[in-house]
Amino acid sequence: QPGGANSTVAVPASPVVWNRYFIPATAVVEPVPCRRTNETADEIVITYGAQWLVTVYNTDTGDLLAIYTYCEWPGEDPPQPPPLPEPPSESDVDTREILALEVGINPPVDGIGGVTQLDTWFWCDDPGIVDVEARTTGSVASAAVGITELVWTITGPSGTETRTATTCGTEPDPESNGEGAAATWTPTRTGDHLISLGATWNGTWTAQIWLDRYGWITAGPFPLTPLTITGEPVTYPVVEIQTVGGRP
Repeated sequence: QPGGANSTVAVPASPVVWNRYFIPATAVVEPVPCRRTNETADEIVITYGAQWLVTVYNTDTGDLLAIYTYCEWPGEDPPQPPPLPEPPSESDVDTREILALEVGINPPVDGIGGVTQLDTWFWCDDPGIVDVEARTTGSVASAAVGITELVWTITGPSGTETRTATTCGTEPDPESNGEGAAATWTPTRTGDHLISLGATWNGTWTAQIWLDRYGWITAGPFPLTPLTITGEPVTYPVVEIQTVGGRP
């Protein structure tokens, strides 16, 4: 019958702690816990295992996440705490698709494009708090994120420029002076420009881990490393017009 000392295992990068307590054999109890019977034509083999009590705590909150018993058998390694899943990251294809924003531009791309010495306005559609998740076998990492920084990168004949904002703004009225736009850029050179929008997202994530003897347990929330997702660049032509009577 195996046995051993009580042990504590901390799940890396989390406040989750796994405690294992050995339950010594006491008075006869029916049915006997941790007993295996293997019957063949020639013999009956009875094997007794060691019984353990496992508790899983979140040390940040003091919450008991799980409690169960299991049997450890001779010649078999005891089960180990499962690792936390990796949180959603910039490299996740699904995450990139959800968090990539489209560039709002006026003068619009489907018109004549930009005009030298005329302000070009930028904005985007703010989705608010977005829920994303990454799944693996036996675990789920879920994140709730919001925009904290926006960077428009303009690359063209004059080189590369950037414009920044902390909110998406709104699409301005063409007859206005750009009220509501998140950022403004004034082209000085004609030709095609590439405009891309990068959004930095911040938030928290939680992990769900599947335990064979207990089901799903939840750990977190944990701070999420900021994600910066840049959408596909837009080709934006810029022309020169001597007299402008209004915005294109």
